[in-house]
Amino acid sequence: MNGKGQQLIYFTPFIIIGVTFCLIFFTNAESIGQLDLLFETAESISIPPKNSLIISTSIVTDRKNNLVAYVSHADKGMQVSVNNWTSPVYDSIGKDSFVFSPKRNRFGFSAIREGKMVAVIDGRESDWFDAVGEIVFSPDGSSVAYHVKKDKAHYIIHNNRAGKPYDGIFNVTGLIYSPDSRSLAYVALQNRKMVLVINGKELEASVAIQEVIFSANSKQLAYITKIGRAYHVIRNGKKSEAYDKAVNLVFSPDSRNLAYIAMQQGNWFVMNNAQKYPSGGMAAMPTFSPDSMRFAYALNRAGIWSVFVDNQEGISFDRPGTFLFSPDSKRFAYTVLKGRDWHMVSNQGRGPAFDKITFFAFSNDGSRLAYRAYRDKKWFIITDEDVSKPYDWVELPVFSNDSEHIAFGARDGEKAFVVTDTRERKAFQNIGSPVFSPDSRHLIYPAKQDDKWFYMFNEKPYYKYYDGFLKDAPFIFDSDNGFHGIAFRLPGPEFFRVVVEIL
Repeated sequence: MNGKGQQLIYFTPFIIIGVTFCLIFFTNAESIGQLDLLFETAESISIPPKNSLIISTSIVTDRKNNLVAYVSHADKGMQVSVNNWTSPVYDSIGKDSFVFSPKRNRFGFSAIREGKMVAVIDGRESDWFDAVGEIVFSPDGSSVAYHVKKDKAHYIIHNNRAGKPYDGIFNVTGLIYSPDSRSLAYVALQNRKMVLVINGKELEASVAIQEVIFSANSKQLAYITKIGRAYHVIRNGKKSEAYDKAVNLVFSPDSRNLAYIAMQQGNWFVMNNAQKYPSGGMAAMPTFSPDSMRFAYALNRAGIWSVFVDNQEGISFDRPGTFLFSPDSKRFAYTVLKGRDWHMVSNQGRGPAFDKITFFAFSNDGSRLAYRAYRDKKWFIITDEDVSKPYDWVELPVFSNDSEHIAFGARDGEKAFVVTDTRERKAFQNIGSPVFSPDSRHLIYPAKQDDKWFYMFNEKPYYKYYDGFLKDAPFIFDSDNGFHGIAFRLPGPEFFRVVVEIL
């Protein structure tokens, strides 16, 4: 969110759309009898300050808590609005500084006035500093921390308390909260050494400290440290053997295992606890399954890559892509480059060749696999072993919660439509992302026709027109029979929380 260099624009239908009535019933005869009865309400949640222009690229939403935030230009500067709260006017707002907390409806951002910076947390200003860095909330939203600079001193403000001043704070490592939100770690610079700080206490000082991570249960801490010319992995205070290099620390989901990639005398290999796997010219992708019982990695030997799953070697290829276990841990999939072609490799073997593969995901029960691929200037969705028709564009596919159905948006020429399973639905000027209900019985998505926006419910139109829904705030089902989204209406724009009940 930085006002300097931003283009001032009014909202247009392809950016966001909004609701025009607070209470809506069916009025279109064609719709009556074709749909379940829908009861809709719209609550105003934000109106921009008078005589201001919103920077469209600044909009941030907290979909779960129905919050919308944005930066607007006022007569004498810039200000932030969060729902119906509006900040004082500042000279500018820190670029991309606005953040919502994961829980508790909290927010923070940085602002600039007369060359000084301030952190604004939940609407309250901190002291003024020479610089304010990234604002980070703990996972439970109860704590907040940020890096500040005053004169030559750098320190961390944690829950309004200033930590020890240092020569610098390393932004690459950043501020790291443990999953249980009880611990905060960061790396500082003091007297030309890196210092690892945990909850305000200095744990270690060395030439280099990298990749500080907590285990999922928050009971373990691991990081890489350099002592002299050697690198060591430190796990709960215990030091590994010396390596020429160490990277890619990862804990297993059950927190029992720690894996990483290391190098000695020019040979790279993967370590998983005390077990050292075969070495090669390069290693990559150490990955645990969700149940922590399976392990995979990639290894390059003599210029040829292979992926090992449970110590079983797969096909050879030229370059690895991304590896993924299914949610039930029974299946796996990964992308590889072989020659000039990308392939999907899974338990069923190697898939067809494409120019690129950009996304893949398993269904909830792990029984199905879908991915998006590109070949000969056309896009495809591959589901299990079925390849869709070629399209000019396809959106990311989504599975229903029962794993029985798949849906994705597609575009062919000037027509946009949703494809469910293998069936193309009604074509429109434009569409939004499809969403399944928790019980997999309902499918909704926004659609645009004749420059009007409305939503499709179970493949039938609900003919009440909107100016739009926020693109980054698609519909969310609150239950099997109810969903909500964030919308706006013109002029304004005035933002609304739109709630729909399926009767």
